[in-house]
Amino acid sequence: EICNFQDATFLNDIAVDQNGTLYVTDTGLNPDFSPSGSDAVWRFTPAGQTERIAQGERLGQPNGIALNDRDAFIVTFGTGEIFRLGATGERLVVLPGDGNRQLDGIEFTNEGSYLFSSWGDSAVYQVDAAGTTAVVLESVESPANIGYDATRSRVLVPLFTSNQVIIAE
Repeated sequence: EICNFQDATFLNDIAVDQNGTLYVTDTGLNPDFSPSGSDAVWRFTPAGQTERIAQGERLGQPNGIALNDRDAFIVTFGTGEIFRLGATGERLVVLPGDGNRQLDGIEFTNEGSYLFSSWGDSAVYQVDAAGTTAVVLESVESPANIGYDATRSRVLVPLFTSNQVIIAE
């Protein structure tokens, strides 16, 4: 099956909820990485309905997406912030922006915390349930859309420019 997202220019990350609904980010970039203005978060239901649940520059070039029980958490490449996006598109900033941060991936862990990667900082961070942020990995060039191995509690970090993957416990 192929899902079409009309007017999207840079589909980037995907997450699925407990009902089988897909959530997809469009970072809003052209092939040369200049802004296209298509910044959006899309929803694709098991019934085949596709809709934008949020769009526009206010999304700050949404990149990575992860779901918890209630909301989608989104990291931004352009504004370097993390925000929660509710089911009806309401946006709540979780980590204030820094345009030099260039965030890429986000994943939840077994402990209820989440991890995110930053190109600008060449690092991967963890935010615990209390909101405290700590560095998990540093000096990692171009950490892309990270993964989390929940069985082994490992962080999986593809390095975009060197075509390597770091597996860290």
